[in-house]
Formats: sequence, structure tokens, C-alpha cells
Amino acid sequence: MLAVIFLIAGLVLPFLLERASSISHRRAHVFVVMLAGLGLAIHAAIDGVALLDEHLATAIIVHRLPVGMAIWWSVRPSFGTPAATGVFVVIVIATTLAWLLGPDFADFAETRGLAWFQAFVAGSLVHVVAFGVSHEHDSQVEPAASFRDWGYRVGILAGLFILFNG
Repeated sequence: MLAVIFLIAGLVLPFLLERASSISHRRAHVFVVMLAGLGLAIHAAIDGVALLDEHLATAIIVHRLPVGMAIWWSVRPSFGTPAATGVFVVIVIATTLAWLLGPDFADFAETRGLAWFQAFVAGSLVHVVAFGVSHEHDSQVEPAASFRDWGYRVGILAGLFILFNG
């Protein structure tokens, strides 16, 4: 139950940051994207430990495909191809290091605090995927651009829902 509270807090944080008069929408979302990047690196490291189990290896690899697509479609449009590629490099390094460290990293991966942090980051990721990095909640958006952006975001959110509830 506490993880759900952290998930909701992660979803609400970007709205609160945007409402702070001294922080722009874009700066708030850049902060959330950086936080999400840290969470993704930690998640990739946990996946690296799971790769040690030969029964889980295929599931972990298949699981990384939609995650990679979500990263690409969320980071590249706002920050460019070099930034998206950089995120992939960090994730590959985190996964590889955890795989190499193996059991030594496994104890860290099983802590409750880390699970709560991951839930918080998941909420932040849902916000970023749903609204993008440079959106304005209250501004007028060109209809064609809005439809194009929302199409892939709805697809990502639907895929995440199916993945976690399937």
C-alpha cells in the first residue's frame, strides 16, 4: 500500500513543481526526466541481477523492448537523438555492471526503500509519458500536433497498463 502512495506522489510532483511560481513547466519536467533517468538506471541494474537467473533472462530481455521504445519516444522528441542515445548507454552500463557484480548487488536490489523510490519514479514516468516534457497544461496547442503527440503517448500508457495487469 505504501508503494501506491509513492506512485501517486511521483505522479503529482510534476504538477506541484509546475505550480511553483519560480519554476517553469519545462524546468520542472527536465527535473522529473532526470529523476526518471536515475530510476531507469536503477531498474536496469535490477534487471542486470535478474539476468543471472537463466529462467528469467528471456523475460527480462523481452521486458526491455517496450521500455526502450518508451524511452526513445519520450526523450528523443524533447532532447534529441544524442540525449536518447545517452540514456540507452547509461542503461546498458547499469545493467552490465549489476550483472557483473551479481549477488553483491542483489541485496541492494531487494530493499524496501528502493522499491518505494521505484514506485515514485514510475509515477513520474507516467506523468512524463502522458504529458510530454515541454507541455503546458493550460496553453493552446495546435490540434494536429496535439493529436500526433497524444497518439503515441496513449499507446505507451495502454501498453504499460496491459504489461502490468496482464
